[in-house]
Amino acid sequence: MKLVIDTNVIVSGFLWKGIPSRILDLIKANSWQLCLTPKLLEETERVLHYERLLIPLFLSGKSTNEIIGSLEQTGVVLPDCRGLKIIKEDPTDNIILGAGLSHNVDYIISGDKHLLKLKSFQDVLIVSPRQFLNVIKR
Repeated sequence: MKLVIDTNVIVSGFLWKGIPSRILDLIKANSWQLCLTPKLLEETERVLHYERLLIPLFLSGKSTNEIIGSLEQTGVVLPDCRGLKIIKEDPTDNIILGAGLSHNVDYIISGDKHLLKLKSFQDVLIVSPRQFLNVIKR
């Protein structure tokens, strides 16, 4: 199974326990393919530097470099799909759609309302972390 995980799910998965961290664990345990692009990695690094995340990042015992390195070791990085302008309200969401398109993934896992509202994009299902867990339990 090939997956793109939105930045919000990646960050939550590394900094807190819960469904996003379970998904990251399942990816490693099941040898699913975590699909990344340079822009998705840049976006994740940028978000990890938000002031409101500095304390959770410190408490996690991980550095930004360790998180990005872990993603690069776990995932496959392909070039970005350029020029997507599907979501105008939050252009950074197009990075996630582009990653899904670049990798021809099965699922995009996101907590973002703009992406979830789409439900799918060019035959790629867009689901919340909880919806994804429900899908794989079936």
